[in-house]
Amino acid sequence: MALVTAKEAQQYTMIPRASMDEALMPGLVSKALDRQCRKGFCDFVDAVFPNIYYSYSTRVELPWFEIAQYDRGAGIAMEWGFRSLGTLQLGRVNGNQRQIIASQEMYGRGLRCLVQAVRNPATVGTDDTLGAAILLGIYELMNATEENSWLLHSRGISHILHLRGAKRHASGYGRTLLLSFRGLLVYEAFARGVACFLESEEWRATLPETLEDEKRRGKSCGLGQLMDYAFNGIAQCPGFLAKTKTLVASSRTTNAEREGLMAAINSSREVLGDVEIQNWLGLRLTTKGIRKTLRLSLG
Repeated sequence: MALVTAKEAQQYTMIPRASMDEALMPGLVSKALDRQCRKGFCDFVDAVFPNIYYSYSTRVELPWFEIAQYDRGAGIAMEWGFRSLGTLQLGRVNGNQRQIIASQEMYGRGLRCLVQAVRNPATVGTDDTLGAAILLGIYELMNATEENSWLLHSRGISHILHLRGAKRHASGYGRTLLLSFRGLLVYEAFARGVACFLESEEWRATLPETLEDEKRRGKSCGLGQLMDYAFNGIAQCPGFLAKTKTLVASSRTTNAEREGLMAAINSSREVLGDVEIQNWLGLRLTTKGIRKTLRLSLG
């Protein structure tokens, strides 16, 4: 399916072409456009995902706003990702359909560059490739070219995360990338009726290392810890649903299988209940409380 309709393509041809400045100083104009799009990206995050972003931005080493504002060494696919989301935000705020159509063109360019990066063994597992995949996946979620097409992006992001391994997302840039998309990975698993890979021991076991890194940098946050503990439990939910459907549909399900699944579900409920209680008590996490929640969340 085309990224734009014939009517939209006709509208796009009406966008003013290169100005005198663009003809004489293309580099300068490109930099100005890039700055505008990156600011638009920050405005997009503020408008669409403020709760998610600010729940982790003060804890990570490299938050998205710093990446957008100061990182000028990003790969070309990631550049187009920033531009597409920034231009989409500008178009929506200004009520400018031409900017929205232009953002679709930018998205298409970013997607082509991303495909090239994924096909290259030297770049498929880099931070820039994963970052570009996340930006373009979010664009597809917000301005879909096809129904549920963002699920294909999410599956691709899952594959890249698998390839990189859990350890690369316990701290640093990788931690930022994971936190910005992990909720959608759980949503995708629910939509496909399968377990989310983030429920595995490999990924859950990185939490102590992550919390130790935050403590070492003086960025430890009680609310952030609770959210991470809670997420370990939430990540198991798609798997619980998939296993339940399998057991219900099977005529050979044993009592041991039912009891094992119920025990796992109850354990997860205990973790989430413990998190809720500590949150209700005003985030006054004692060392004993933290250790208990960590023990429960890691199974």
